[in-house]
Amino acid sequence: MGKSNPCFEKKLEDILISALLCKRIAEHIVNEVIPANPEGFTFDIISMCEVERLPTGFYLVGLKGYEKFFVNSPSIKEVALWMAETIHLICHYGYYVGGWRGPQNLFYLDLINLVHEARRAQLSGVINQQQQIYNLATGECISNILYNNDNYKDSVKKIIEILI
Repeated sequence: MGKSNPCFEKKLEDILISALLCKRIAEHIVNEVIPANPEGFTFDIISMCEVERLPTGFYLVGLKGYEKFFVNSPSIKEVALWMAETIHLICHYGYYVGGWRGPQNLFYLDLINLVHEARRAQLSGVINQQQQIYNLATGECISNILYNNDNYKDSVKKIIEILI
């Protein structure tokens, strides 16, 4: 038998723990959170709780590149694999997991950033190329008036005009 490698063993342990954590979070989201909130939810994986009430003036903005959609509802495996791609960002930056039912019975998962003030949320929405942001006070998605879906550069120029 060869010598054991403590660095390799530690890395393997970290990978196994992360995989088990992703699986456990996915089980909770699929088996409990989605059935209890079929139209949508915001979930904090750090506290393993749904985000229900926040002070007014907060908005939720999706992060570009981390959205995933599923026909009907996602499986535990699908959510666990998505979690494996996003968990480092969630833990490092404190992002939330957002889920909602969209058109054609598609179910969406996204990394969500909690942003204070409408203008900041709109700016974050432009940076993340989000056409809509979610207003926690009203429980509604609102159009991001700063975002030009046809021309991202025009949106950035509009923001520069506002800032300068």
